[in-house]
Amino acid sequence: MKKIHLIPNAHIDPVWLWEWEEGYSEVLHTCEFLAKLMNEEKSLTFTRSSACCYLWIEEADKRVFEKIKKLVREKRWFVAGPW
Repeated sequence: MKKIHLIPNAHIDPVWLWEWEEGYSEVLHTCEFLAKLMNEEKSLTFTRSSACCYLWIEEADKRVFEKIKKLVREKRWFVAGPW
């Protein structure tokens, strides 16, 4: 039997057709939601790009940033690309 792996990704371009504050808020809420969901569902993995978004999360909510770092160490949250 073949196994298929699906890794969700949230590509949110926070400044394309969004007001800056709305994009910023969407990035924060999406990542917070995914970290919470991943805590509940241990088999879930996730991919997120956009380095600036990680900076925003670190500045806005250290608690969420620490959860993401833990998930990265567990190889469940993957940081994609240099952007």
